[in-house]
Amino acid sequence: MLVACTSDIHVDISEKNWRAMQLLVKVLNELDPDVFIFAGDVSPEVRHVEGFLKELSSLKMPRLFVCGNHDIWVSKCQQNRGYNSYVKYYRDMRELCERYSFLFGKEPNHHFGHSFCRDHWLV
Repeated sequence: MLVACTSDIHVDISEKNWRAMQLLVKVLNELDPDVFIFAGDVSPEVRHVEGFLKELSSLKMPRLFVCGNHDIWVSKCQQNRGYNSYVKYYRDMRELCERYSFLFGKEPNHHFGHSFCRDHWLV
């Protein structure tokens, strides 16, 4: 089984990081792994995470998104309005993963002949 994994693209930091994401898609298409795992830290902005997942949704292999601390971070202002990391993770990130066909979930799942339990693949 060929597993491709990367993390910490931080697209909110620089336009160069968005371009790196486009290169990532090209490399993954050439590599054609059995599964791709992104191990977190796209951006604290939901719109950036959505753009990232949308860009990678064209990949044909199963894709797993594991949220990093930056992905579920919320500002003090947002917290004062009742929005928190729990809501962001369990509602927003889950919905985005479902929308763009990324594996996500707190319960064990079975996909493409492999089992996924939180952040672990079981072959």
